[in-house]
Amino acid sequence: MKILSLYSIKGGAGKTANAVNIAYSASAAGINTLLVDLDAQGSSSFYFQLKARQHKILKRFLHPGKHLNRFIQASQYPLLDILPADRSYRDWEAIFAQSSSAVGRFKESLYSLDSYDLIVLDCPPGLHRLADNIFNISSFILVPVIPTSLSEDTFEQLYTYLQQNGLDNKCRGFFSMVQKQKKLHLQTINRMKKTYPVLLDSYIPFTIDIEHMGVMKAPAPVYAKQKTGGNACRGLWREIYHKLYC
Repeated sequence: MKILSLYSIKGGAGKTANAVNIAYSASAAGINTLLVDLDAQGSSSFYFQLKARQHKILKRFLHPGKHLNRFIQASQYPLLDILPADRSYRDWEAIFAQSSSAVGRFKESLYSLDSYDLIVLDCPPGLHRLADNIFNISSFILVPVIPTSLSEDTFEQLYTYLQQNGLDNKCRGFFSMVQKQKKLHLQTINRMKKTYPVLLDSYIPFTIDIEHMGVMKAPAPVYAKQKTGGNACRGLWREIYHKLYC
């Protein structure tokens, strides 16, 4: 089983949209996939017409195995299931602070979901204990980067943090919301690719195909299959797949 974490220190970089599109693309390629929405806001759950609830699923992470299975829901797409968000996820930090065993149980809970070939985690923003646990269990930490100076600085902070903790080998960044007609975007992409070899070649353009996800309540490759956004999502997944399995 592989675990992909969609992570960003700050919000607004397209983390959730990419988590949804990567999870769908993996399932469409024949991989039995579970998308886990770890953000209390429930944004990735929303794309599958599911709402964040108050079932106290967070505490179930401390009791691995069947306790999580009962909350998993099938999506309308073959080989893609969803573990929706729960409002109790706001208390991640308190749980980790109160219980030294919570770290191991969080890891055990996700590993117990071994009926899936791939787990995609949509992670809340910020550097915190939850992030540290996610980093350690991930096969890859996928980081969307908008090609601007501020986003570049944010990526540098994260990459430095991962280096300091011996986890930079798991980091795979990719550019999101790219507007190639903008000189700044092109300059930033060229500069960052020279500095960070962990950046993927595939990128997600700034396109209405992706923006419509909230209206369509569906992954972009479903309704924009032959359009720029859908093609970009499949291209990103193919590169991730190659690095993950080949």
